[in-house]
Amino acid sequence: MESKGLMRFLSARWPDRHAQRSILSGALVIVTVLVGLTSLCLVKSAYDDAKRLTQDLSAARQETRALQDVLDDRPAVDATFRTIMAVKPALDPEVAQEIAMYARSYAKLFGQDPNLVLAMMSIESGFDPRAVSPRGALGLMQILPAWRKELSIQGELTDPETSIKTGLRILGIYQHKYHDLRVAMAAYNRGPVAVNAAIKKRQNPLNDYPGLVIQRRAQLRSMIEARM
Repeated sequence: MESKGLMRFLSARWPDRHAQRSILSGALVIVTVLVGLTSLCLVKSAYDDAKRLTQDLSAARQETRALQDVLDDRPAVDATFRTIMAVKPALDPEVAQEIAMYARSYAKLFGQDPNLVLAMMSIESGFDPRAVSPRGALGLMQILPAWRKELSIQGELTDPETSIKTGLRILGIYQHKYHDLRVAMAAYNRGPVAVNAAIKKRQNPLNDYPGLVIQRRAQLRSMIEARM
């Protein structure tokens, strides 16, 4: 019935049969193209989903390997744990264990010195996962909430693992941008706007933060080595 109705409509508008066939042929081409485009979109979407899944699985495998390597090195983890407890005796021992484990595993994953990560946490938050700065930065590594959307952060910024992992990601971003660890640490602490302004004016972009972190790293390294 629908096809007969369509033919009556075409006959009324275009009595010439040649014109009717041309219109139907054109409509068929359009439909075919639309079906093809839809199929391509579905294939691309499936490809993108598979690519994201592969990337997620690869990242998960890397994190698992880094964590396993750290667990295999129990003396270093235990020495780090005892050092954290010596620096902050009031800290919950379970939290201190998490900090020791994740600091070492994610430092390995991101190619950083675990003692540097510990030093940053010591200065940023005093190893307090619930620390909140006047600017609203949260957690051990004092992450600003604006990074949540930028890095698609899923966990809470007060969670030790989320904070340590995110802090190292941010430090890596700045290190890639400035090609200098000390400048990257300055950007982490004072923000890239201030660092960029200083560089543009050919001024020293560093504040006191990188030096304090380097000094604290040496102190913590000595404490950890003495406990191994």
